[in-house]
Formats: sequence, C-alpha cells, structure tokens
Amino acid sequence: MFGSLNNAFPAIGKLIYSNVELFEEANETKGNEDINKASALPDKRGSYACPTVVKFSSDGRRLVYGLYDGRVIVRSVDSWQKELALNAHEGFVTGIVLPGDGGRIITSSIDGSLIMHDLHNGEELKRWNPAESYVPVFSIGITRDEKYLVADTYETRILDISSLNIISVFPEGHPLGFISVVTPDSKRCFMCSEEHPISLWEIETGKRLMTLKNKVGNALSLALTSDGRYLIVGNINGTIDLWDAETGNKLKTLKGHTKRIVSITVSSDNKYLVSGA
Repeated sequence: MFGSLNNAFPAIGKLIYSNVELFEEANETKGNEDINKASALPDKRGSYACPTVVKFSSDGRRLVYGLYDGRVIVRSVDSWQKELALNAHEGFVTGIVLPGDGGRIITSSIDGSLIMHDLHNGEELKRWNPAESYVPVFSIGITRDEKYLVADTYETRILDISSLNIISVFPEGHPLGFISVVTPDSKRCFMCSEEHPISLWEIETGKRLMTLKNKVGNALSLALTSDGRYLIVGNINGTIDLWDAETGNKLKTLKGHTKRIVSITVSSDNKYLVSGA
C-alpha cells in the first residue's frame, strides 16, 4: 500500500519496462488480410499493434492488454511469456475487466461489442447484445463486489455482470462518450468526458458528489489505487496526474510520454503503474 505522501511519491514514476512487445506484435500482424481490410490505418502496419488498454490481473501475476487490431493478449508478468491471444473484436479494444475469480476476462471495443471469455482457454462465454444497432463502448469497469459492470458509451451504463443486462443509465450524456472508474466501496464512480470535468458520482442515486479542478477535455483515462485513496489520470498531453480521491486536491504530475495516454492501470499492491500512450 502507499505509505505517507513523503515516502510514497518520490518512488512513483520510475520506468520499469517499455515497448518490449511492440515489434513482435507488429510482425505477427503482417500479412493478415482481414485486419488490413478492416483497419483505418492501412499504410501503417505497426499501428495495428498499438496497445489501447492495459490491465493487471487481481493476483498481479498477469498483464492483459488490448490492441488496435482488436486482439487481446495475456502475458506473465514475471517471464513476459504470452499465455493467451484472443481475436476478440473487429474494432480496437477499449476496456478490460478481470473478475477476482481469475477465470474470466471481459473486454469491450469501439465496434460496440462487450464479450466475456474464459481466461484459461479463450472460449467465449457471453456477449452483450444492446438494443441499439451500434453503441461504441469507450471503457468498462467493475464494482468491488463484482455484481455490476460500468460501461461507458454515449452515457454511463450499469450492467449486471452475470447477464450483461442494463440496470441503470446515468442522466448526463455526451456524443463522444464518457470514461469512468468505480471506487472500492462499489457505491461511487469518477466520470469525465471531452466536455465534462472529472466528477464523483453516487451510483445508486446518480447524484454528483464532487467535481475536480482539472482541464476539461484533457483526461483520457482514469484509475484508482486499490484502497481508493488516489485517483490517477492519464492526459491528452502525455502527463499523468495524481489526485487525492477524498479531497479532490491534485498532488503530483508525472511526465514521460510524448503523446496522449489512452490507458492506465495500477497493480493490486499499489507499487506499479502501467500507462499506454
């Protein structure tokens, strides 16, 4: 866990591992005619391997990441060996959820699909079929009690995790969608969009509890430490902001990326932060 602020923050931001798999994933993609036809970047083969979202498993033993070409890759953190590769989606992967049972993986995509797979053998277990013909899913999260999924589309939707049925929809909407992250108590979530600041909402009532003083439209990804103490924000300018999740005060800004940060995650022991840009 994070200790005092004086002890914790000097250690945060040290680079551990960077871009070790990009060349390999790009080579694996070459020659795939289906991907070439479907991609919006036909002249940039390396872009197919761009990591669009990254997540740690609950036990910290696996790192799971989604790619621009719709694949989902599972690797061992210790050995970096590939354990599973899923041709999951037709569009790029936007969200990954790993329930605590260690046996399932739920992924979302800009193509509007939300799919549950067996984490061990890759078998598809369940697929979300919304009433709308096309609803892009920009990100997904899970409540700590693992009863509900939070799916960010043009608005934020709460889904039952067993059936993937919609339980409720937040009142605010935005044509370019929302991103959100759920607090450890499963009762609140931080949300933001291109035209909305980062705000804390009560899930059951839809009441806004707090609004952070961040630059509107700057945040592209959100993560919370496992104790809910810190909110970590990946920004469009490549910086990472650390906020006190209870008071709404900004504590520190990390630099290192040169492009927009599209995904960010924290290990369950709160020692490591992984960002994808």
